[in-house]
Amino acid sequence: MAIAARRVNNEITNLCATSNPSILRKTSKEDLAKFSWENIHKELKERAPMFMRFIEASVQNPSQAKNVNKKDDNLIPPMCDAASQLISIFSEGMCATRRIKGVILKKNGLKKIGFQRLARLYACMGYKSTNKMFETFAKDFDIKLLTWKEQVEKDVKKEREILSKSSKLDPNAEEEIISEANKLQKHRENMHPSYSFAGDNVDFIIKPRQMMKSKQNKDFHMFQNVAYENRISPNNLSDDQPIVDVDKISWLTFLPSAMEQTSLAEEITVMVCQLWAKYIPALSWFNDNVPTHIPHKHMEDVKKKTNKVNDSTFRCSSIRKHEQYEEDMIDILEWIHKYVPGHSDKDDQPGTLVKVLNGGDYLTHEQNKSAQSAMQDGRTPSAKLLGLVSKFEDFHTQCEWLKVIWLHLYSVSSVRDPGTLYHARNLICARNVTKDPSKNYYAASEFLDKFGDAYLVAGALDHLE
Repeated sequence: MAIAARRVNNEITNLCATSNPSILRKTSKEDLAKFSWENIHKELKERAPMFMRFIEASVQNPSQAKNVNKKDDNLIPPMCDAASQLISIFSEGMCATRRIKGVILKKNGLKKIGFQRLARLYACMGYKSTNKMFETFAKDFDIKLLTWKEQVEKDVKKEREILSKSSKLDPNAEEEIISEANKLQKHRENMHPSYSFAGDNVDFIIKPRQMMKSKQNKDFHMFQNVAYENRISPNNLSDDQPIVDVDKISWLTFLPSAMEQTSLAEEITVMVCQLWAKYIPALSWFNDNVPTHIPHKHMEDVKKKTNKVNDSTFRCSSIRKHEQYEEDMIDILEWIHKYVPGHSDKDDQPGTLVKVLNGGDYLTHEQNKSAQSAMQDGRTPSAKLLGLVSKFEDFHTQCEWLKVIWLHLYSVSSVRDPGTLYHARNLICARNVTKDPSKNYYAASEFLDKFGDAYLVAGALDHLE
């Protein structure tokens, strides 16, 4: 036994040697992102076979041989986690798994006392160490965004060079004109699709358990911002002139045409058929004949995962400013504007801005416009914040829509009226749904979906009976 113990000790010593770093010692942001239990298992079997044999023997329970959750590959993560925890006691630097668990616990709201207790068990990093790790990882959060900015600037510069060359061509040189037009079209197809911003306020209050003169409530106001890479490129659209004169356009243009109404009816038909196939077994054959998604020309583009930069994990894209104050809103926009392509802080080199959309809710939009208006006396386009184009985002639209529905269709006096929202709410005991849907938006939204599905299914059964 003593010989086996010395061999295990030698294996762990060699595993922890800095001359040949273990995976468990690699704790950078990039290394943790590539972390894999399979790689840990492979390394332990190669560099600490005796130690791993003891770990594996500790979990081999013959009475659980038929339990698929406690055999083969399913045992690799818990075995490697236990082994890693023991190794981290031997050497503090072998803490990759503790760091990963610290990130998981922090993201899911574990409090300081929880970190303190688990850190003593070497299950995770301490509270201060975890916060320090977050801040360290956040230092270069905007590298991807700066890369987008640089690429857009290069692409736009090349586009303008092609346009400038085309404008100087002889009108009679048809071949050269066609060649430059094809070159421009090809370049626009390969240009970076650009990006847009979206942001909103983040407010919270810290209330002391024992309030006194030196311990009062603390209000914190921040602004969270996210950058999204455009999935659908707008580079093929012209910026030379407006599509139509806004003073001459007829209001009838905004009403749905007969063709649009027909298209809407066809799309609703697809959605209803999908619903019937889901809930009515006799109509399940619809699944083989109805498209799973309503087709459109940008379907392939919107299938792609949205590429974004926010790193809210590390709290680095938040700025400690209150959007309700104009001076703070100006600081927020100046902080965002430095990521606008063509931005320049130099008065003698103003640069050529490439405008980027900056979204927010109604309040944020109004504050954006007010802050930009206050900066109209700036000396350069960047100082005037002209690179940001404010727009509305539908952050609260669905909740407002629910309020309208509740106003007309939800009444506590209809408790005895079958088919009403309130009667259905009581029938399925959805007590988390109240007369104010904004108090629990997700509960109200899910309840309304169920209610609508029930009506469509009941209508089908009644019609097809």
